[in-house]
Amino acid sequence: MKYEEKILTCLVENYRRSKKDVGNNKTNRRTQVKPEKLYRKYRANDGDFEEISKLNQAVEELFQKGFITRETETFGTQLKCIYLMDERIQEIERYLTDQYGYVPKDRKLEKLQELVDKYQNTSSICKKECAILAECVESRKIPKNIEELDDVLKAVAFIEKNQEDLYIREASMKIYGDSKFFENETLQPVCSILRKYSDRNTDDELLGNSADR
Repeated sequence: MKYEEKILTCLVENYRRSKKDVGNNKTNRRTQVKPEKLYRKYRANDGDFEEISKLNQAVEELFQKGFITRETETFGTQLKCIYLMDERIQEIERYLTDQYGYVPKDRKLEKLQELVDKYQNTSSICKKECAILAECVESRKIPKNIEELDDVLKAVAFIEKNQEDLYIREASMKIYGDSKFFENETLQPVCSILRKYSDRNTDDELLGNSADR
């Protein structure tokens, strides 16, 4: 990852994780990142001078673009801290998207709402899980497993409705069109959701007719 992308992504994510993102921030604390977070040996005696120079150059270029400000040591050229220009957050996200394919938080929230709309009426467990996800949308919180949620909820809905005795690979074919995807990719998160809303304990019990191995 280029330092330009790394710097902006880190700052944008710090902003989106802060109270500023939901509009109830009580302080004027600036969104920041330390240079050693971007290059671990930035201040170390054995730090790579070329890497340090690349980072410094990227910071200077982003400063010229008006995306960041920076603080340097009183005596010297080393960076002390890098600050996001908060008022340009949306413009910076668009730049990251155009240049590096970054997916901004607002798009992730849209995707999460789309999943809620898609699965909230597919099964009783999906309805309960989607109610939690809807609260995440409302509070602008992104679940850590958002990338796999579509596949996970798809399997949960299938398992709740399934009345056939199926091997897991057969269920996987019916759900995903791939005989190994379920076991390799989504079995554990699916069982985790099923376990949350069930008094059953073993994977076989949770999966019911789809657990006949």
